[in-house]
Amino acid sequence: MSDSGQIVTFLSCFKCGRIVRSTDDECPRCGMKFGPGTLFECPFCAGLVWRSAESCSTCKTDLVKFAEQIGDGLKSFSMDGFVDEILETELENVRRGARRVACPSCGLMIRGDEEQCPRCDLQLRDAKVDCPVCGEKVPINDQSCWNCGTVFTELTFGGSEDRAKEILETIKEKISEEPDMIVDDEESRRIREIVSESRSGADKQKREVKVKAEKPKKKKKMLRRGKKK
Repeated sequence: MSDSGQIVTFLSCFKCGRIVRSTDDECPRCGMKFGPGTLFECPFCAGLVWRSAESCSTCKTDLVKFAEQIGDGLKSFSMDGFVDEILETELENVRRGARRVACPSCGLMIRGDEEQCPRCDLQLRDAKVDCPVCGEKVPINDQSCWNCGTVFTELTFGGSEDRAKEILETIKEKISEEPDMIVDDEESRRIREIVSESRSGADKQKREVKVKAEKPKKKKKMLRRGKKK
């Protein structure tokens, strides 16, 4: 918390991606000016957040708790505890098998079954979104693309909890082998390393979903060739 009593969180500059404090007036890298209505990116999922937000509406990361754990000069930050919390959040998302789509108006990631977007209030009953594979417009509540057959519901991967535990143990071993970090002026670099490690599991899942989504499109191409013959 700042001297004025304002909550301080760590966010990413929307223009260049640099980690900044929510109380900063401008980005030290690109010079972008920050005002009361400036939107930032969540440093974990790149979802859009307001500078006054206490948590990310997309990935549900508690930004205030993250800032408190880092503290001044990273002295109070606990990597083990923070990684545990991230993995628990990711596992809960996998268990629910939540379907995620982008609001066609403001881009906020939502489930798709809401009546309206919580950010821009767009009525979603008759809204349409772009298919991530072929680009056709499809109703937001559809489970697959009418044009290419891509399935939009996220996959539930078997054994995800076991794999997550293995990843956690690997991270802990890596941390124990490395010497303690010396507190210096490179706070932003250290925070980016933390964020990069937390993203690794989510990136792997996205790649697997993308490969699964491309299969129906390839099958359709084969059928078309058969008709030409």
